[in-house]
Amino acid sequence: MGLRKFSFLAFVCFALLVGSDAEEQYSKQERQPIKTFKTIYGETIDCIDMYKQPAFDHPLLKDHKLQVLIYRRK
Repeated sequence: MGLRKFSFLAFVCFALLVGSDAEEQYSKQERQPIKTFKTIYGETIDCIDMYKQPAFDHPLLKDHKLQVLIYRRK
């Protein structure tokens, strides 16, 4: 039981450490949001251009084109 609690605590600490690092990198990239919303729950949502999303900074996705599927229901 002690090992299980320790491994869970180690996982939580690792997740917090990685999450804070990701936010630091995001703020360093200086991407200005197009629009910022604040929800009724206090969350802040920043809208960033589709082609400037942080996911496209990955080396394998550098020349990737975004494909959008539009589906119309009859």
